[in-house]
Amino acid sequence: ELLDDVRDSKRSRAQARWLMHANLAFVVETAFLWHQQWTPKAKRAIDEIHALDAELGELCVAYLDAVEVCDQQAAFEALVTHVLAPLGGELREAWTRPPEPVVRDEGSG
Repeated sequence: ELLDDVRDSKRSRAQARWLMHANLAFVVETAFLWHQQWTPKAKRAIDEIHALDAELGELCVAYLDAVEVCDQQAAFEALVTHVLAPLGGELREAWTRPPEPVVRDEGSG
């Protein structure tokens, strides 16, 4: 859904950049958690990302170095796709199960 939101923001460069920047840490954290490692401190992030996964490190640098928003979007999409690959890739199927009603427990509260 994150990539869909970024793709939907093409009309607003600022909104697209906001979404990507706001979610970069989450994407990197997902990669570290998948490898059962703590996420790095920000001041050591790039070196530790490279140590964890050299390709992921290069994708992060490409994203951070991109000047044009279209280049940033392409790099961000590649980065997210790389992180999601071992988890089965991007979920492209729409949700088919309707939401379940929440039943309040009368004994709580």
